[in-house]
Amino acid sequence: MVRSNVEEAPRSANDPVVAMDSGDVNKLKELLKKEDAMAMVVVTAATSKKPSKDDQFRSGDIHPLLLESACGGTLQDLNDLLKKPPIPEYQESLGDAEEGVDHQPAAGSFLKGITPDGDTALHVVSSNGDSQDFLSYAGIIHDGDRDLLFTKNHKGDTPLHCACRAGNYKMVSHLIELAADRKFELLREVNHRQETALHEAVAFEGGKTLGHKERALLDADTTTRKEEKIIKYVNENKSPEIVKLLMDTDTQLANYPAGGISPMYLAILLEKDTIALTLYVKSYGNLSYCGPDGQNALHVAVLRATDTGTPKCIYLFW
Repeated sequence: MVRSNVEEAPRSANDPVVAMDSGDVNKLKELLKKEDAMAMVVVTAATSKKPSKDDQFRSGDIHPLLLESACGGTLQDLNDLLKKPPIPEYQESLGDAEEGVDHQPAAGSFLKGITPDGDTALHVVSSNGDSQDFLSYAGIIHDGDRDLLFTKNHKGDTPLHCACRAGNYKMVSHLIELAADRKFELLREVNHRQETALHEAVAFEGGKTLGHKERALLDADTTTRKEEKIIKYVNENKSPEIVKLLMDTDTQLANYPAGGISPMYLAILLEKDTIALTLYVKSYGNLSYCGPDGQNALHVAVLRATDTGTPKCIYLFW
């Protein structure tokens, strides 16, 4: 093999990682599996400059009590806070309250506070649980400020992205219900990595590689076509729950974002055959196979060949 003496330009941290061989595939797979830890540090320092009334809770200034109640889904604490939102610390320190003037912040502005990562209380509660208390908590926040459902944190994630990443099936379902006639808009929102909530579900929900025996069972025989067997297999298995929920809500979701890395490419890259089959069935075969830098899902399926030379998921392409 002839090697070029020309040095490659150093890669930027923002350059896309492209799978060129099996080693690159493993690197990309590990990269996609990693999740940045959510910072929960709250900024509470006072400022000498008095902000406008509409900006009483600014970036990074989520109230500690609101953050604490959101982490635990504590309904009573939330209700108490909304009845009488705490006066921001900077306002207390200025000592400029006028007699007879109500300086109490409105509940709506109180809910707009965010963490240093840009998470609202709805992001936080969506990430931390999906028991009835958490669902009710999310509903109360949504009633207080409906824009929060579409608000993005500093990574571009909506609360739905967070719920999918955390594997909170009931919360995912609840947020979709709250979106009502804007549910398709919510489902198709992308973060700064150009990923929808479906990408998060594919990456973090459990899936498995099909063995030789399982693949053989899906092959066509004299009485049943292969496609019919695949459909039956997907419908008879409960998992992956969140992927199925998202795809049942929007059968076109596996086509988004247009031209970006597709959920199908990601599923095959991560060796999640069961999720790849689910995407194929729930989209009725109408889905994107796009990957980075002109690649598609077939490229990565071939690179993921087993020791016996049988490519994983290759049966989806013939």
